[in-house]
Amino acid sequence: MSFRILGNVVRRSWPFWLVGWVALAVGTWLAAPSWTAIGQDKEFSFLPPDAPSRRAAEVFGRAFPTDKAASNVVLVLNRTDDERASFESTLKLIETSLEPGLRQIAEADGGLAYEIQPSDDPLFADETAAPKVSPQRSIIARIRTPNAPGAGALLVSADRKALLVVVDLTPEYSSHLNYHVIEQTEALLRRLREEAKIPAGIDVLMTGSAVLGRDHSLAELESVRVTGLLTVLLVAGLLILIYRAPLLALIPLATVYLAVQIAVNLLGLLAQAGYVTVFGGLQIYITILAYGAGVDYCLFLTARYKEELDRGLPPSEAVGRAVGEVGGALTGSAATVMCGIGMMMFAEFGKFREAGFAIPLSILLVLAATLTFSPSLLCLAGRWAFWPHRQPAPTGLAPAATEAPRGNGWLERVWERVGELLLRRAGGVWVLTVALMAPFAIGAGFLYNHLSYDMIGDLPADATSGAGTRLLQEKFPAGMVGPVTVLVVDPKVDFGSDQGRALVGKITDRLRNEKQTLGLADVRSLAAPLGITAQSENDFSGIAVPKEEREQAVQQAARAHYLTDLGGRAKVGTRLELVLDQSPFSRKSVDTLDPVEQALRDALPDGMRTDAEVYFIGTTPSIRDLERVMQRDRFRIELLVLASVLVILIVLLRRFWVPVYLLLSVLFSYYTTLGVTFAVFYLLDPAGFAGIDWRVAIFLFTILIAVGEDYNIFLMTRVHEEQRRHGAVRGITEALDRTGPIISSCGFIMAGTFASLLVGSLTEMKQLGFALAFGVMLDTFIVRPILVPSFLILLHTGRLSLRGRSSQGFQPNCEPTPSRQGVARRSGISP
Repeated sequence: MSFRILGNVVRRSWPFWLVGWVALAVGTWLAAPSWTAIGQDKEFSFLPPDAPSRRAAEVFGRAFPTDKAASNVVLVLNRTDDERASFESTLKLIETSLEPGLRQIAEADGGLAYEIQPSDDPLFADETAAPKVSPQRSIIARIRTPNAPGAGALLVSADRKALLVVVDLTPEYSSHLNYHVIEQTEALLRRLREEAKIPAGIDVLMTGSAVLGRDHSLAELESVRVTGLLTVLLVAGLLILIYRAPLLALIPLATVYLAVQIAVNLLGLLAQAGYVTVFGGLQIYITILAYGAGVDYCLFLTARYKEELDRGLPPSEAVGRAVGEVGGALTGSAATVMCGIGMMMFAEFGKFREAGFAIPLSILLVLAATLTFSPSLLCLAGRWAFWPHRQPAPTGLAPAATEAPRGNGWLERVWERVGELLLRRAGGVWVLTVALMAPFAIGAGFLYNHLSYDMIGDLPADATSGAGTRLLQEKFPAGMVGPVTVLVVDPKVDFGSDQGRALVGKITDRLRNEKQTLGLADVRSLAAPLGITAQSENDFSGIAVPKEEREQAVQQAARAHYLTDLGGRAKVGTRLELVLDQSPFSRKSVDTLDPVEQALRDALPDGMRTDAEVYFIGTTPSIRDLERVMQRDRFRIELLVLASVLVILIVLLRRFWVPVYLLLSVLFSYYTTLGVTFAVFYLLDPAGFAGIDWRVAIFLFTILIAVGEDYNIFLMTRVHEEQRRHGAVRGITEALDRTGPIISSCGFIMAGTFASLLVGSLTEMKQLGFALAFGVMLDTFIVRPILVPSFLILLHTGRLSLRGRSSQGFQPNCEPTPSRQGVARRSGISP
């Protein structure tokens, strides 16, 4: 009854609703800040505060306050022509052009953040000298080159054809603060090429964790832009194709566009006030879900509006009645989506939490606009909404005196034949459908945790960092992009003493002996300051220093670099630097950490194993924490989504077993979709496939479960309505016939909206776009029209029994009692 009141209010005061929505959009647009200015771009800062990697970073910050480099820019100099370029000419290029140019970039921002005397290389710093910290806090921590004594040898490949110049930065790899330095470095390389200062035969490529993070963020922003534009164009095209009436297609587009812009502006204002956090990529999820769901809602409203016109009502009354009849179904459908996705607010990972608030807010605004702004536009357009087609004039018949005529299009005939087939062979069709879907669902169960956290593999092939990363991994251990730092702290041990040094040597030897098993390429510590590889024996500094003095300088510098007193007198902490064989983002690197930690603890004396604190710092430890948090969040969110959706279905349908089946059918559809997605992307790249992206897994579940039940609610509410006219069994197929064309249209549009993600450059977007589009089509053409009606027919006809009784309200060839009619009306009448 309340939606009928709303419908009457809207049709009588539609100009005020139009002005109000437009004023709200303009006002929020003027007041809202740019998302670029307020967005959070640090991936690992979304981890919970008690995550081991975050605690480790805090302790490391206190232990080594002048060594807070969190990311880097790496220049890879590769000699491609031995005749025209020599090893010495490469060193000279670094000494005369690259290093001075990089230092000029740092000086322009206030100088190096941590200037250590007498050398910029920490391995040759005077232990007693205090580091000079830049007062302007430049993000460039230090510049490391092969020309530095001692440690410079570690930046030369084994074949001496590739050399590295490393610019250590203080912000996290994904921070936009790194962009300025990256761009200035790119400009430096362009200038050197234009001035012919890079000798022939030498290629200089760029990579590093900061460059990888920048490329990923830019690809994400480009995906937002392209996806948003393509979504609008695709939806517009599909609407025109379905309606063949430009104005009727424009109304849903205008409604959803307005609601999405208001949602984005409101989120910006809330983020500016500190109530929520926004991040890059969130707009993609808001756009595709709001457009997909919002256009569906408008389609159902418009379909019911046309039915009321066909029954003979004038346009304004038809609008009011349409809102009254479909308002309950639309609200129930939107509530399912909002509650399902809103369960992400209970996640530990901050990005899921924020998405769990932002996406339902956008859906709520889309629903409100569908029930008020869209009807107002229909009132404004009147019968012109169907131009160039003509709508018949009112017949004067009362709404209850006639039933809307059935369409005779090919889509209507298809669903009519499906309904007839289900009446004859519901059991056989159900079994065959389940048998075809089951192998993919079972496969998804086995591959459930086969997820990828590899940002490098996610990047497009033409990314700036792509060629440099491939060359780096070819010439050096892949872990050079992001080494792992291990900090060992024990208040009872002085690692600066002979006994402490011997202990570090024992740990180093243990890791050296097992480095193949543990996946380690190099280990650097107080006992092996320059590492355990053959490269540590080389020296390219060109400085004539006696061997004894050099060894003494290395040992002195090593104490400053590897030991910490944590504010006390004794050196109670020491660090080790581990270079992994694999990329720091890879699954193998993450799996390596636990065995490394166990081997390290096994090397400790019995008394230290319980007292010593071992901290892992770096990209790989952070990804390990992300994986663990993700696993907990995934279990929690999936359980809450299922529970919340089931409760909503029970409240709407006033039954128990039917909602349980509806939920199981959509869950089955999800696992089938996940299995197909695994198969497709594995077949596209068998050698490089590392699994489904971790973000895809959780967003796919919440969206498919919520959207799948969305369509089931539309079907079931229409089933109640048709059963009052045609009886229980025939009412099921009549509902299928009536809702089939419109739900199919909605499915096409929502799948098309999701498919727009396929044009994005990130692998995660392609995977999510394919999975969502396939899942929606599966729900639209298999689950909703086959698995659900066939179950209802079997349940109703007695061929399927639950506790020996048919489901209440589905009695054969009987009209529902008045009380049951009231329940059906209260649960929401479908279009």
